[in-house]
Amino acid sequence: MAKCSVLLLGILLMDFSALVKSHHGNGTVRNLEEIIIGRCYNYIRVVNPTVGEKDCSAIWETFRNAFAYKEPCNVLPTDYKDFINLARHAIPRDKYAKEASGVVTVMLNGSVSDGTFPKEGFFAKHELPNLRNDKISEIQIWVMNNIDGPVRETCGTGTVKDLEDIIKGRNFSYSCTDNYSLDLTGLLLLGLVLLGHTERPLAKAGNKTVWTGEGSTENLKEIMIGRCFNYLGTVNVDAGEKDCPNLWKAFLSAFSEKDPCKITTEDYQPFLDLAGHDIPINQSIFWSQTKGLILQYTGVTHKVMPLESTLVGYMVDGLNWCGKLSSPEPNFEACPGWKECENNSISSFWKAASEDYARRAHGEVTVMLNGSARGDTFRNNSIFAEIELGELDNARVTFVHLWIMDNIDGPDKESCDVGSVAVLERILKEKNISYSCKDNYKAAKMLQCMDKLDHPSCRLGEKPIA
Repeated sequence: MAKCSVLLLGILLMDFSALVKSHHGNGTVRNLEEIIIGRCYNYIRVVNPTVGEKDCSAIWETFRNAFAYKEPCNVLPTDYKDFINLARHAIPRDKYAKEASGVVTVMLNGSVSDGTFPKEGFFAKHELPNLRNDKISEIQIWVMNNIDGPVRETCGTGTVKDLEDIIKGRNFSYSCTDNYSLDLTGLLLLGLVLLGHTERPLAKAGNKTVWTGEGSTENLKEIMIGRCFNYLGTVNVDAGEKDCPNLWKAFLSAFSEKDPCKITTEDYQPFLDLAGHDIPINQSIFWSQTKGLILQYTGVTHKVMPLESTLVGYMVDGLNWCGKLSSPEPNFEACPGWKECENNSISSFWKAASEDYARRAHGEVTVMLNGSARGDTFRNNSIFAEIELGELDNARVTFVHLWIMDNIDGPDKESCDVGSVAVLERILKEKNISYSCKDNYKAAKMLQCMDKLDHPSCRLGEKPIA
């Protein structure tokens, strides 16, 4: 599936089944203002900075005005016009209705009972009529059946044929594929927004007073408070009640008015104590040099909860921050780079958060490592080796699943029972923790193939070429 940026409009409203519901439905999502403003700043500062400046408070006001002081059943699409105009921005090629261009994709469910292409559906009524054949070179239709079936409709049949006839009648070029796959038996393609592969390195260098790293993320406060309310209200309601403004204050106090190279792990303990919550049994997963794949796997399966999917990690992942001695506010001009000093604000945070996360692990845990890494697969200076592994003990952890994942293009440098992986296995034995080790775990391998469908290693049973 092609990589894409998600629209600001979609980010602002995602996960709200209805923001103002009928009288028999749930009420408006709590802390809606903070969530939407936070999502707005998160989008323009972190997700898609190319959008440019937006007045997120004004965007919220126009959104609220669309339904405030109105009968909930009498809110019209035109009431949201001002909101849409303020939030609108250029759309990437190959995506979305009026401004879509190039190759666009339509994914439909061939297992539903009320028609794969419902005539009264949102796509049929609002999006399809706005596709322009002077801008679109091809429409790709993917008809996907549920993994357990049934197969009710396919290309060229039923309502799918109705859609094909409409597209042909409007002189679009198109193709239709049933259960678009990777030539892997039984694989159902899942929509993914691919995430960047990054690592949490440990900084090792001397102190400086002029920093070369980027400054704190603009609107850091609004982003973090918004993420907090969003997490508690829509992502993980089981995390319990939390005071999001107070969490921000605890986080800020860890580095505010302090030398940005003298931040300790203990400085973050008040924040961790306030934000911490239980990790479901058997859902802890640790990683090194495989962050993007871990987050893809998490988003698709919902069977694991890495640190980045806890409230602690969710609030800060992908952000930058540090303080300065002369002001209680974050330093938005420059922060120490990873290698400029060891005890910088971000490095100390991830060390503290990782230790706290590992202490909460119980039951079966999973570890995903990179078998194609330039250095060792199990690096003795990684956060997993230095901090997290030491916190795992056989009183709480009953089993460890090791997954050694090679990059899609290889090389296959290390695998189970080989090199540094063998060292990790020996440590687990010494800790009396039972474990298994798998090379290129199939479910994760399928996710790697999403972006390189024709790669030879994406055939079952084959390894990347060394």
